[in-house]
Amino acid sequence: KGKKGGKDATKHQKEEERKRRQEFRNSVHLQQAQREAEASALAKERLERDLEEGTAEISPAEKSKKQSKIVDDMVTCYFRVLKKAPTSDLLGAALRGLAKHAFFVNIDFMDDIIEALATIAANVDIKVEYRFTAVSSAFLLLSQGLGTAFIVDLTTSHTALYHLLTLLPMLTFDQVTEDVMHTLAAAFLAIDAALLSPTTLPKPRAAAFVKRLSEQALLCNTELSVLLLNAVRMLCRRYPAIRGAFSSEGEGEGRYLPEADVPDFAGALDVPAWECALLK
Repeated sequence: KGKKGGKDATKHQKEEERKRRQEFRNSVHLQQAQREAEASALAKERLERDLEEGTAEISPAEKSKKQSKIVDDMVTCYFRVLKKAPTSDLLGAALRGLAKHAFFVNIDFMDDIIEALATIAANVDIKVEYRFTAVSSAFLLLSQGLGTAFIVDLTTSHTALYHLLTLLPMLTFDQVTEDVMHTLAAAFLAIDAALLSPTTLPKPRAAAFVKRLSEQALLCNTELSVLLLNAVRMLCRRYPAIRGAFSSEGEGEGRYLPEADVPDFAGALDVPAWECALLK
């Protein structure tokens, strides 16, 4: 019995040893398989990343996010120039960029930008071309994108344009240079944006602009006079109620005050637009 018991114990030990070795081999194989799977997944990830970089494709959501960030940063730069450096050489580029990207301006900026543009338009120390551009930029901001839902009183911008128009005859006294051409282009862009945009003018203000444009047409050379009279014609077509200004007596009994600070109080409806008759 003793010999038999010893053989059984030895056999049991050998069996246990064989199982442990088998488990060890299985563990080694499993770890190796896991390492190979991890290496394969890492290689696949690197390959996909390299392919994405090679094709340079960006998801639409990521592209839209980055574009919005770029536009916001760009508008912020424009606004800083308008607010902190209105007399710098960067003003022209900032105004043109703002007008070009008016559709993308965040509504949170709108009130401050309109105020800064009105200040620039009224500043006599700033180049005339940039003052006209400031006027047109203000109206472009409010006629595109989110600006269409923004309600703001534009009397200040209209008043600035009303006074700026008196500078047009002086631009054509001397030789017409490239700077003069740029200023005239900015002037007519401002006239179009401010007077012929979807924004509706009060009747006294529309009549005041008809009178002011007619006066300047009388003082300018032939080419510029034709352009100004065309603006008068388009204003009268847009606002039929002011056609009474072309009658022989006007609509009221008051006085016309061309030096009035605000066009609404100039009394343009009280006198006829006789300047147009002289230009026939």
